[in-house]
Amino acid sequence: PSGGAWTLIKSQTITSSTADMEFINGTDDVVFDSTYKAYVLLFTDYLPSADDSSLVMQIRNTGGSYITSAYCTVGYESYFDTGSMGAQAINSTTSMIARNHLGNLATETVSGQLWMYNPSNTASYPYLYYNITFGGGGSSYARNIVGVGAKRVAYAWDAFKILPNTGTIENLQATLYGI
Repeated sequence: PSGGAWTLIKSQTITSSTADMEFINGTDDVVFDSTYKAYVLLFTDYLPSADDSSLVMQIRNTGGSYITSAYCTVGYESYFDTGSMGAQAINSTTSMIARNHLGNLATETVSGQLWMYNPSNTASYPYLYYNITFGGGGSSYARNIVGVGAKRVAYAWDAFKILPNTGTIENLQATLYGI
């Protein structure tokens, strides 16, 4: 995906145990509405406290609460692990992104990008494109996941958050841009 000029909206950093990272329209200088056709979140060094946890991204119906179920998300993961390689489809119904079995060692951080489109459009389903990469801790591996997440209800969303399915976030740097 590519587009016009990138406008910096908000950067956030977590360096110790925190439940989640939120981006809410109208809060702390965040713009997440019809101002831009696309929003991109670039994140680096995501590290959960719990081993074997999942990276979760949930959206909020405008003025409502975060949605925790009934997502329609699929990703395709390719990997190389100490001389072998493979691929697999992964899915999620609890998140707009699909990634599980993350480690909690300092060498197992995750980085990626989330492309979100027309969040305030009430006539279409909320959806996003994601690309996530990471390497391994104890073994020698590299992984990449490309996917799409959607919610099969047409409504506007005004916020999203990143969190682990268990434990807390120990480290995360993220920057939201409008395009």
